[in-house]
Amino acid sequence: MKIFRTILFRQRPDPGRKRKGFRLLSSGLCILMGLSCQPRKEESRGAILARVGDAVLTLEELGACIPDDLAGSLSLDDKKRMIERWVEEQLLYQEARRRGIDREDRIQKLIENSKVDIVVSELLQRLDDDHSPTDDELLQYYNEHQDEFIREDDEIWARHILVATKAEARRIRARILAGEPFEQLLQEQSKDPATIDSGDLGYFSRKSAGDDLWNAVSQLRVGVLSKPVKTEFGYHIIEVLDKKRQGSLRAFDKVKADIVGKRSLIKQQEKVQSLLKKLKTQTVCEIHLKPLEEIHSSPSED
Repeated sequence: MKIFRTILFRQRPDPGRKRKGFRLLSSGLCILMGLSCQPRKEESRGAILARVGDAVLTLEELGACIPDDLAGSLSLDDKKRMIERWVEEQLLYQEARRRGIDREDRIQKLIENSKVDIVVSELLQRLDDDHSPTDDELLQYYNEHQDEFIREDDEIWARHILVATKAEARRIRARILAGEPFEQLLQEQSKDPATIDSGDLGYFSRKSAGDDLWNAVSQLRVGVLSKPVKTEFGYHIIEVLDKKRQGSLRAFDKVKADIVGKRSLIKQQEKVQSLLKKLKTQTVCEIHLKPLEEIHSSPSED
């Protein structure tokens, strides 16, 4: 199931583009991801992080709710906010149960529909292709579908260091210009846990990054550091790594992960259709359209 997370650059609508352009920033993570871990009862084992009535949240359950790719990058404050979110969610859930909302027919139907969605989703995940494609297979797809990887806009590839204040950003910029390694200061100073390893923002366009950021870096030459750039997340020191023009072809290594995803989706769809065909021969399936057609064919009342 997808986990919703905030991103450093709010992605603008960009018809035809189906790739992820930016790394994730977990500021405000708990609000968007909607911590939905199932609470345990009082007798459950494990270190208890929070309790609301008889429901408890354990350290183990909190860890299970964090996506693998963020497990080592969330700060203590991020996890505290997740726990606070769980407490608030449980307070509202228990109040809803006290009012009997969970026993209403309409809500019971919604719960049952949600169970169906979750179970079917898990089945589809398990039907996913377990064959890891070779580089040759991926390269073949790339060569046969190059129209999918043409840039629709000018793009810039950059890395950044994020800090809280303009003064901090200025000091870091001065240290880099004085010869200190960008990577070292990134590890020591950056407040963006999602890019703490490399600072890599990937390629981005004006549409996806917004005018303020684009204007701040588009005039920079490759290898040049920006002055402090302010966004809603803080102040950034940005180094331009590459520039690409509209209409150019994205390099294979930059779209390799996207190709893996595309092939996986295609293989999954093929398996789903094959399974459905088989199940339809094994199970009685009936569709009765007459009642529906009668409703649509009857003259409407004025």
